[in-house]
Amino acid sequence: MKTIYRVAFAAFVLASCNLSSATLYVALDSPNPTPPYTNWATAARVIQDAVDAAHAGDTVLVTNGVYATGEEGT
Repeated sequence: MKTIYRVAFAAFVLASCNLSSATLYVALDSPNPTPPYTNWATAARVIQDAVDAAHAGDTVLVTNGVYATGEEGT
């Protein structure tokens, strides 16, 4: 009987955990940047936008290009 409780508890713990992670995309020429930036068609144009939308464990994938750094006007 204790084994059944252990298995049930382990299943509950695993179901409660968010084990998935997302990949967010960044491309300078993105045609329609739309959060949460989950594919190339809706990729962010600014790296920081994707970083801000990411959660722990997510990956931000940036395509080739020259991206501006810092704040505008500095």
